[in-house]
Amino acid sequence: MKPLFVLLCLGLVACGGSTISGAPSSATPKPVVQRKSSDKVSAPARFVFTRDEAFSKSKFGIDLKVYPVRDATQNQVGMVTVETTHGHRQEFYDVASFFVYYIIEGQGAFIINGHKQPVKATDIIVVPPNHKFYYAGNLKMLLVTSPSWQPENEREVRKLTNEQIEQAFR
Repeated sequence: MKPLFVLLCLGLVACGGSTISGAPSSATPKPVVQRKSSDKVSAPARFVFTRDEAFSKSKFGIDLKVYPVRDATQNQVGMVTVETTHGHRQEFYDVASFFVYYIIEGQGAFIINGHKQPVKATDIIVVPPNHKFYYAGNLKMLLVTSPSWQPENEREVRKLTNEQIEQAFR
C-alpha cells in the first residue's frame, strides 16, 4: 500500500501518484454516490484523541507526546507533538516511514543528508524513508509519520553533542 499522509488540521493529503480514492491519476473519475440515511457506514471506534491520553517521552533533547491514533488509522499514520529548546541530539533515518513535520512555533534548522535547511513557524518538512536527518533550534512541531513509526525501523547514525547542535543552528 502506498504511504498516505493525513494532516487533518492542515487539510493536506499526499497520495503518491494516486487520487484520493486510490485510483491512478489517469483513471476516469467515478460518479459520486449519494448515501441514504438508512445506509450503514462503518466508522472508526474513535474520532478524538486528547493530549491527556498521549504517551510522554523525552529523549535526545526532545519532549514527545505520542497520540494513540495507530489503531484508528490501521497503522497508516502516527501523530506526535515535539518540543525542543535546542534540538534533536541524534542523527537517524527510518527505513519505512515518511516523517512530516509542521512547525507550530519557533525557528531552527533541519539537517537532511548533511544539507542545512532553515525552518520557521508554518513551514512543513517532509523527510522520506532512508534519509538521514536531525534538527536544531527552539521548536514546537506536529509530526505525522506514515506508515506509523515502528522502533525496529529506526536506524541511529550518531549521537550529537550540544556543541554540534549549536553549530547546526548558527
